[in-house]
Amino acid sequence: MALELFHNKSIKLVKLIESITSNPAKILGIKKGCLDKGNDADLCIVDIYKPWIVKKEKIVSKSKNTSIDDKKLQGQVLSTFVKGEELYKI
Repeated sequence: MALELFHNKSIKLVKLIESITSNPAKILGIKKGCLDKGNDADLCIVDIYKPWIVKKEKIVSKSKNTSIDDKKLQGQVLSTFVKGEELYKI
């Protein structure tokens, strides 16, 4: 959903990424949100232009509640790494 702001030219991509990665980590005082030496290798690989449709039955979460079921979005997470270990991949 955040990528909609980039695609409709409301925010630059760099600012959007900072807003959901390094800025929250700074506020919380945790070593997350960037790949500096000593930080955990937590990252997502995202195709920011890949279109997809949200389907609640395909959500990888304990909760399947969503207000955006069947919504077409542009930009999809292809894989997710936590502490360098790949935990999710399309």
